[in-house]
Amino acid sequence: MIKKTCVIENLNHFAVKLLNPVARPIFCKWKKPNSGWTKLNTDGSLDRTTAGIGGLLRDHNGQPLCAFVSKAPGNDVFSVELWAIWRGLVLAAGLGIKVIWVESDSMSAVNTINRHQSCSSQKVIPCLNQIWELLKKFNKYKISHSWRETNTAADYLAKMNLMGHDVVFRPVDFPEKLHNIINNDAQGRIYVRNNW
Repeated sequence: MIKKTCVIENLNHFAVKLLNPVARPIFCKWKKPNSGWTKLNTDGSLDRTTAGIGGLLRDHNGQPLCAFVSKAPGNDVFSVELWAIWRGLVLAAGLGIKVIWVESDSMSAVNTINRHQSCSSQKVIPCLNQIWELLKKFNKYKISHSWRETNTAADYLAKMNLMGHDVVFRPVDFPEKLHNIINNDAQGRIYVRNNW
């Protein structure tokens, strides 16, 4: 009888924790690249009618170099995130950047590009192959995951309404809200992420 009571109490304790999780906040911030590196943040956005991608290149001081906004092929989040990375790499290579740090809030995209997980979707293999070929154009590169909270600039760009299919623009043309996000990142603003 005592053993059964202990088992039930343990199950109840487990159930309470499971049903009433306690939020454990994570404090995070956008990280500047080292001197000589350029950082590319990308994101994809998908709604009922369109898929959009966006990204931003910044220097070691967190100052923006340029940004892109584009419509994307694909109808699932994974492929759209990959196309965002591909588009950003095309832009960076075209600008002659040789050392790049790519950051995305898609853990699956990052792990797949880094070959830490396999890809079961045949439709994204062409995009992945293009990404791997593009990465050979850089002397050094790094692909890493970022929290959504520290990828706000790319998220903002991915959700922008486009006048055309693919737009690249300089900081002088950035909307004020985007400038504010970039300045907050460069100044080391701390973002709070609730981790349940």
